[in-house]
Amino acid sequence: MPELIRLNIPFIVILLAGAGAFGISYFFYRKTNPQISEFARWILLILRALVIWLLVLLFFTPTIRLTLLREKLQKIAVFIDNSKSMTVKENGNTRWDQVVKIVKTIQNELPQNAISWFSFNAQVEPLTSLDSLRTSEGPTNFQAVINKIGKEKFDRVIIISDGIITEGRLPMLEQRTSSKIFTIPVGKMQSPVDLFISDVQAPNTIYQNEMTEVKVVVGAQNLQKNISLKLKIKDKNKLLGQQTIKLVKGGGEFSVTFKYRLANQGLHHLTAELQALEEESNVENNQFHFVQEVLKARKLVALFSAYPNFDVKFLKLAIKKFPRFNALTFVENNRGQFLIKDDLNKLDSTDVWLFVDFPGLKTSSQVLQRLRTSWEKNHQNVFLMLGPRFNATKLQQISTKFLRITRTGNRMAKELMPVVNTLPQAAAFVKIFDDQVVNQQFWSLAPPLQTYYLNLPAANDNLMLVQSSVKGRMVPLLFLSEKQLKTIVLNGMGFWRWHFLLQPNERLDQGYTILVEKLLSWLGQRTPFKPVALFVDKKSANIGQPVKIEVRVLDTRLQTVENSSVIINIKKGQQSFSLPIQKEKAGLFKTQFTPVRAGDFKLLAQAFQNGQLWGVDSTQIMVIPVNKELIHLNPDTLFLKKLAEFNQGEMIPLDSLYHLTDIFRGQKQYFHQEKEIEIWYKVGLLILILILITLEWSLRKKWNLI
Repeated sequence: MPELIRLNIPFIVILLAGAGAFGISYFFYRKTNPQISEFARWILLILRALVIWLLVLLFFTPTIRLTLLREKLQKIAVFIDNSKSMTVKENGNTRWDQVVKIVKTIQNELPQNAISWFSFNAQVEPLTSLDSLRTSEGPTNFQAVINKIGKEKFDRVIIISDGIITEGRLPMLEQRTSSKIFTIPVGKMQSPVDLFISDVQAPNTIYQNEMTEVKVVVGAQNLQKNISLKLKIKDKNKLLGQQTIKLVKGGGEFSVTFKYRLANQGLHHLTAELQALEEESNVENNQFHFVQEVLKARKLVALFSAYPNFDVKFLKLAIKKFPRFNALTFVENNRGQFLIKDDLNKLDSTDVWLFVDFPGLKTSSQVLQRLRTSWEKNHQNVFLMLGPRFNATKLQQISTKFLRITRTGNRMAKELMPVVNTLPQAAAFVKIFDDQVVNQQFWSLAPPLQTYYLNLPAANDNLMLVQSSVKGRMVPLLFLSEKQLKTIVLNGMGFWRWHFLLQPNERLDQGYTILVEKLLSWLGQRTPFKPVALFVDKKSANIGQPVKIEVRVLDTRLQTVENSSVIINIKKGQQSFSLPIQKEKAGLFKTQFTPVRAGDFKLLAQAFQNGQLWGVDSTQIMVIPVNKELIHLNPDTLFLKKLAEFNQGEMIPLDSLYHLTDIFRGQKQYFHQEKEIEIWYKVGLLILILILITLEWSLRKKWNLI
């Protein structure tokens, strides 16, 4: 039964409508011809009054709100921290020993049929049996726990942890969950002497033989005197740098800067190592492992323009944001001389040419000859941006293999509004953001582009990315070709307008540079087309940290291949094993690899189409020992307390576990539920009105009033 019934129409309106309906009915039935009994007259009067009253109330769209008391079983979840820090020893026992005792207490105090058990480190895993509960080598990610709680909407949650967070962001305490969270802290406060390296601030990607700068953050606790120690950085067993540092009495943290060069390409496992003291209780945190990938060299882009313009300016700004690219700039004046000029002698070492409305009518034959000589030797890939000063004839003087482009007879620029081509082959370039909604929003804000060239060729082997409609005719704005060489043509000028248009939205503003990076990266790849593409979300990982793996099987037009299958093998030393892989859709496969030991792992993906080998691709992952879990050993009880109190719960000390029974007593939970019933368009109300009208008509006929 409902505890409360409410109507959206004010009671005074209902009374006034009823009084009005009664008055109108009384006016019609104050006298009848022929005369009928008083009882019959009142029946007809009431029937008509009800019809009028209901019809008047329909104009107010009546809705009934019911408040009901419901009953359900509580959903209780227990999350157990089994990360590396749980193996820390305290007074002869580990923190995990405490966890085991807490779990047994919960088993004895609470009804087991109402509890869902989970373990967590870098990710959350359900526990089908508590006998399988073990410590892991993984880091601690509390955000994964909060995400799981929000998704499952548990009524009450118990989190058993030391509160040390070593992966993911700190959960936002201003985002309250609908669940009541209770935390149980594990571990004791440490106070002995301890030296540690808390962080190494280093770029993930560096370049061969380029000077690299890293900062090592070192610290100390409870030192009894000032000391001097050695701090080293090693590439495996090779010493890259060494410094003597001074630590003051008491303790604190500060950073030390190292500079070095790495000559060999590939992944490098580096270690920052701080000299240990005899009285230290924890020497695990005297080392910090990190990985850097060494690339061959930066790609060199030559940027040419027939005159100074905004597109040159903003392309230079965009390229500066890409650490993998350096740019040379050559901008002409009205006489064909370079106003902005880098060293033309470096032209042979360039990987990509970016022609912004270039070559122009004034471009000299000497420059064209220099470009032709360099291209015949190196076959640089080209990005063309067509504008009013572009001269197609002079472009052909550099190479006849460039696309033949002819200008329309109309010298006036046309405004073209881009339309994104969402075909699968365009996805690699059109997918600027992973979020599909944000991606569509970005392309919807693409500004109109000015063009003087409406009749670019569109051969079958071209890959159309963006196109536009002019007077019902589809015109390519941006397309790629790989027939003679890698070429990108932007049929129009004005990409710089994107920058101003997107500036207010910081996230969307990145889309402009992301698109440029995708295009230049494609042009900068001199390797032949790969029919199999193997992707990993990280090149280095800690033990127990999952690595997401994706494999795409493509044809020469970047379309996914039907009837394809994939095998992924992982090799470390002489050992190898295969990973189970899931097919998401045609040509797209995903899996996950969670390493259980450190070392170098080589991943090999083999793709098959109708049983025949289609292609292979490989990559390398470097797994380093977990260290962040053992840097600061003191449990973060303040975080656990705030997390619980902010979510309507409390932190329960170990000596108060008996209190669990009082908190979680009873499996039933009562809650109020509101339900709205919109009766104004219900069929039953219409039937009632028709019945009343029909009944009145029948009675009038029976009493000869009709």
